[in-house]
Amino acid sequence: MMDIARYRFLSNGTGPCVRLTREEQEQGWHWCWEWDDMLVGPHMAEAFSCTCGVKNLEEWKNSPEGKKFEEEQFKCEPLDGGTF
Repeated sequence: MMDIARYRFLSNGTGPCVRLTREEQEQGWHWCWEWDDMLVGPHMAEAFSCTCGVKNLEEWKNSPEGKKFEEEQFKCEPLDGGTF
C-alpha cells in the first residue's frame, strides 16, 4: 500500500517522469489524465470520477471496500444536525 511519504514524493513536482512500482500499478495507482496528471489510486475521492479505465482501480471501486469508502466519502449530512 502506498504511504503518505511515497505519495508526497511522487506528487511534489516529479509528476509522470517518476515511475510507479509494479506493486503500486497493480493497486491501481496511475497518473490520471482526467485530473491533469494527478496521482490517483484507491482510497482517494478522485478515484470515483476517474474514467481512465485502470483495471485494478475499477475493481477496487466496485469491491465492498471501495463501495464502503465511496459511501462514507460522499454521504451528505446537514451541518446543524437537522434534516434537509
